[in-house]
Amino acid sequence: MSAAPELAPGTGPGTGPEAGAVSAPDVSVLIPAWKAARFIPRAIASALAQEGVSVEVIVADDASPDDTAAVVAALAARDPRLRLVRAARNGGPGAARNLAADAARGRWLAVLDADDAYAPGRLALLTARAEAEGLDAIADLPVLWDHAAAAPAPAQFPADGRLERLDLRALLESAVDGPPPAPGLPRLDLGLLKPLAARRLVAQGVWRYPEGVRHGEDFLLYFNALAAGARFGLLHEAHYLFTTRIGAISGAWSEASVTDVDYLGVRDDTAALIARLARERPDLPGLTGAQAEALLRGRIARLEQLNRNYGWRTLWSRAWSRHFAWLRRDRRNAAVLAGELARKLARGRWLTRRLGAAGKGGTP
Repeated sequence: MSAAPELAPGTGPGTGPEAGAVSAPDVSVLIPAWKAARFIPRAIASALAQEGVSVEVIVADDASPDDTAAVVAALAARDPRLRLVRAARNGGPGAARNLAADAARGRWLAVLDADDAYAPGRLALLTARAEAEGLDAIADLPVLWDHAAAAPAPAQFPADGRLERLDLRALLESAVDGPPPAPGLPRLDLGLLKPLAARRLVAQGVWRYPEGVRHGEDFLLYFNALAAGARFGLLHEAHYLFTTRIGAISGAWSEASVTDVDYLGVRDDTAALIARLARERPDLPGLTGAQAEALLRGRIARLEQLNRNYGWRTLWSRAWSRHFAWLRRDRRNAAVLAGELARKLARGRWLTRRLGAAGKGGTP
């Protein structure tokens, strides 16, 4: 996204009755937004309510077709800590975060998705720990949140309060298949973390999302930062309310999850990363090139499985808009769906289960 930030009237620096009150905040909260008018007020409120640190909140509207910009502008008129920047064209969440980062003034930059929220005190806790430990970036665990039920999921990641120093090996190992941390929980993919990063990483060009990548951009940023030697910590406490695509309580697809699902695109980006590492042969902290390639190939296998699962689940749960968006997103998905159907029919069990579920009025 090359367009310069466009500040909405009355929301830029130097405007409003309290202009200049927070000239250099402790934390700049970056919220990428697309079609988020109905739920972004919750995210903004959770960021502005943080205590113990001074904050500014920068919403980057990614050329939303709804009233997202108008909703944010109205909120910004009431609080000078909130600013709106607008993209000239849609570029995806990574490009929107970069746009917000370019307008940020804080010592720390924190990401927050428009359908998520911070628990009280999160930013003060994480900045204090990062500064005490000399970290460049820090994240915490997600609280898995059911949007339809407006409640946390019954099963959550174990939170023992320890501070883990992340490295490339940990990032890559989290992205391949492995045992879940507890029954009913997915494996924690570190690419899903929502960290705070020191401004110096941005100034050094280390902390910038790859543009043109709409799914999996977080993983690529963390890989590049860790490869460059960034000191990244994970606090095993949960203070980030992460809206899951399907609610664990309600069983409903979240209407707030609007990000494009493009597992094959992420797969292709991972293959391109393997090719780049083979070509450039960089020195990777704690890993040989062969070890990194093996783990990345494991990630490719997992992504292919996730893609098959998503296509099948959206079909049989009758989530038609999601299913057809998945089919349109990548023309390879039609063949993926046909192959999955063929595998299930070949195993024989699926048809029996399907007919039994239909007889009971359910789905497999």
